[in-house]
Amino acid sequence: MMKKRLFTVLVLLSAAVLPAAAQLSSAEYKERYDRQVRAVGYAGLGVETILERWGNVYPDDPDMLEGRFFFDLTRARSTKMLRTSKSGYMGREPLMALKDSTGAPVYFYEEEFYDDSLFNSALRFLDRAASLRPDEFLYRSHMLNAQIAREKEDPVLSVEELDALISYDKARHPAWTFRGQETEADFFVGAVQDYCRLYFEIGSPKSYAALRRLSERMTKLYPARMEFQNNMGSYWRTAEKNPKKAVAIYKKVLSRDKDNYMAAKNGYLAARSTGDRKFQKTCLETLSRVSPQETERLSAEALLQSLK
Repeated sequence: MMKKRLFTVLVLLSAAVLPAAAQLSSAEYKERYDRQVRAVGYAGLGVETILERWGNVYPDDPDMLEGRFFFDLTRARSTKMLRTSKSGYMGREPLMALKDSTGAPVYFYEEEFYDDSLFNSALRFLDRAASLRPDEFLYRSHMLNAQIAREKEDPVLSVEELDALISYDKARHPAWTFRGQETEADFFVGAVQDYCRLYFEIGSPKSYAALRRLSERMTKLYPARMEFQNNMGSYWRTAEKNPKKAVAIYKKVLSRDKDNYMAAKNGYLAARSTGDRKFQKTCLETLSRVSPQETERLSAEALLQSLK
């Protein structure tokens, strides 16, 4: 009789516990998920269980789908050491530098690789989240960042994705949010510029081509935004090794915005390469006036005196 009574009590307890667990709100699942991720990482012990239970109850919850994205992306990622003669790689400094048997420098970088199946699975979850909240830029940035990390010096999909976003922004004029918060009016334009800067820092022929493609398009759409014209100056000076053409672009920028710091800074370097002393003076005068760094302002003033 005692065993039967104990069994009945356990059954009743189970019946009381299970429905409560099944009726957790989406916010409660997210709280559990965030707490577990802080403790063990995106793909650590217990994370998948929370995501599965969360997804069973709320299959269209964008936060859950974002969690699934990070779970699969983390499992897809592996790293190994890259040995190269380049002193810079993907805009990063080397982890260490040694010399080979001939005395030539050898640089080591940690490089990421991705399993195709898990990577594609991760993107499918993110696609679903973006379709549910099309104006939430967080999911767009996750997508772009993952693609850039995977493509490395050969950006293809990330450029197409960003180009498609430019078309979407132009056609729909979405009220972009980021992590659910309203953004400033020029948020999207600034985000595109951030990715242009990243392509420039990667510094490969194809990333430079991406910089040019996006900057030319944004210049046509936003002719008053000087940063994209500055990008084109950097493209011609660095990628094409054509400082003369770069000078022409920087002159145009400074004619429209006499206090444009980036045009003055890069314009001086391009003008020095071409021997254009007059434009060097123009750039140095601007730098001595608007540079955010006192040492740069003083240096510009000293160089300006040397040119007189």
